[in-house]
Amino acid sequence: MECFPLAKTRSRRRAPRQRRVRSCPHLAYVASLPCAVPWCRSCDITVHHLTHAEPKARGLKASDAATVPLCVEHHLGRTGVHHRGDERAWWESIGVDAIALAARLWAASVAAGRVRFNA
Repeated sequence: MECFPLAKTRSRRRAPRQRRVRSCPHLAYVASLPCAVPWCRSCDITVHHLTHAEPKARGLKASDAATVPLCVEHHLGRTGVHHRGDERAWWESIGVDAIALAARLWAASVAAGRVRFNA
């Protein structure tokens, strides 16, 4: 009886954990801005972490670099991004490129020194 050789196995190293950027001063800056919905004039602003801006990672919130200002209604309300289900479609329906907006806000925070990078 002939034995079949075992298949060569590759060593499976875990990929390094992806760390998400955190910056409280940047979040405070984003929260000080008006709602990202163009026609909204609400002053009650919360910070929304974009879920479609970065690759999904189990149990990790999106990094603070991927944040935009939204009023409470557009963040958590019946007409808000979390009520709709499909975040990308919600942003398209209001005509805002949220990823580009988040990138501009992050660049402004970096330029203003609100973000510090560990060496």
